[in-house]
Amino acid sequence: MHIIIISFVYEDGKLSLDELMIDGANVLIEADNREKFKEFESFTLLDNLDFWDRLVARIKERIDNDDVKLHFDIYELPDLSYLADLPEDGCKDENNNSDARLAELISMRIAPAANDGCGYAQKLMGDYYSGSSVPSSLACDAVEEEKWYKAAAKHGLVRDLELLGECRYRYDKNYESAASCCREAAANGSLDAQALLALLYLKGLGVEQNEKKALELAEEAMRHPKCMYIFYKSIAAWVRGKCYESGANNSANPQKAFMFYQAAHDTSKEFAEAAFDLAWNYECGFDTEKDESMAFRLYHEAAEHGSVKALYALGYCYERGFGTKVDVKRAISFYKKAAKQGHIDAMDSLARCFENGIGVERDEKQAAKWREKIWSLSVDEAAST
Repeated sequence: MHIIIISFVYEDGKLSLDELMIDGANVLIEADNREKFKEFESFTLLDNLDFWDRLVARIKERIDNDDVKLHFDIYELPDLSYLADLPEDGCKDENNNSDARLAELISMRIAPAANDGCGYAQKLMGDYYSGSSVPSSLACDAVEEEKWYKAAAKHGLVRDLELLGECRYRYDKNYESAASCCREAAANGSLDAQALLALLYLKGLGVEQNEKKALELAEEAMRHPKCMYIFYKSIAAWVRGKCYESGANNSANPQKAFMFYQAAHDTSKEFAEAAFDLAWNYECGFDTEKDESMAFRLYHEAAEHGSVKALYALGYCYERGFGTKVDVKRAISFYKKAAKQGHIDAMDSLARCFENGIGVERDEKQAAKWREKIWSLSVDEAAST
């Protein structure tokens, strides 16, 4: 089974090709007009081109203007999902991977089509170099992966580039690459990538910090919320909240900030930043009634989704009895979790607890160890500025 891709360019007309059926086979259409085409799905077709004339006729039926000129290219590519099920043929390695066969398909069939400008082939090249989306353990190359996903995005195939940008931000901490991926995906119609790019501008990660730019990007993305995944909707709402809190639009508005934090949290519980800022508002009573129990619950929620700041906040809550009963041992546990991830206030709290025997036996060496870590982090930070 192979994938047959019809790639076309049109001029001076409007197309409506959400679904095109030829002899029961779905057709992947790659269009070069980003304003009309945002996302595409790939479909396996019959392994022949007998339906070509009927395909052209059906496309022309969908064109409003009879004078539209169409330019077609056809690419017949192997469906790589079948590689994992290939019978033993001497091409698999000792781990039962079809790397030899895959490398042959890449070099002989897919790379030429990708270099010729076929968007789906470029996506497959990105998959190959990612080392995760196809059955290959030998080809991982982050630079090539990013290059080919960016090329595919120009054909509307932006989802892989979105995910790559998120991965670079959340896991690899490669913020320059994250910003580059998000910028390219956003330029090709991805509102999700635009929301993440807004976050990067807000924090100054991989780009020069620019809160006004962050607010602009977030507001623009949220004009079309139905086109976004809920996690990215939450990011966009949170960015707007932070900008209204700081006054990025020339006028701080705490009430609107709280409203957007609440909206971000209600949209997706997985975005820890929203839960943390909402908790902070409830803790301090900013533009809402002070609610220690609610703040404590939200800090727990944020910590469960990766917020280091929330781990420290939970330590504080357990030590002080804020929103919960005093439990100094649990406080120490949360301080340690946050400190091990570089949270300086958590390190300071641990040093204080060891110095004074709070929840632990007095231990001057442990206290000194955490003080030294704080000092070394401060020196490193000063050296980098």
